Amino acid sequence: MGDMRILPMGQSAMLVELDGLDAAMALFAAIEARRTAEIAGPHDGVRYDVFAGVREVVPAARTVLVRFDPLLTDRSALSAAVRGLTDADVSVERTTKDVTVPVMYDGEDLQSVADLLGVSAQEIVARHAGHAWRAAFGGFAPGFTYLTGGDPI
Repeated sequence: MGDMRILPMGQSAMLVELDGLDAAMALFAAIEARRTAEIAGPHDGVRYDVFAGVREVVPAARTVLVRFDPLLTDRSALSAAVRGLTDADVSVERTTKDVTVPVMYDGEDLQSVADLLGVSAQEIVARHAGHAWRAAFGGFAPGFTYLTGGDPI
């Protein structure tokens, strides 16, 4: 999964810092796959998986927050297990759907953005509307979603 740094966040969470969005989304998918597989797995007490105590996994632009129950999961064992995940562990099938968002390009800053980038306001609109965007993860406020893709300008 590349370079990662794991930082403790209180008694029941850790923050995994990664190289970028792709690495963060891959780690998120891998942890979720292990966590949900354990939840659906046997509960007879015979098999222990460190991911069984993971309560929440929150991806961001280059980090993944992992909240866990410290009575069920040891932080050092969970850290080692997260470091041990590989690209092969990411076998989660991603589903997508197209959503069309109506947009009005009439903001006060449209011309300022165009001037800053050295193109016309019409070109800003064409470049912005002419590409598909991907919702990467939810932001700090309800409905605030970080988008990736689009024109490189």
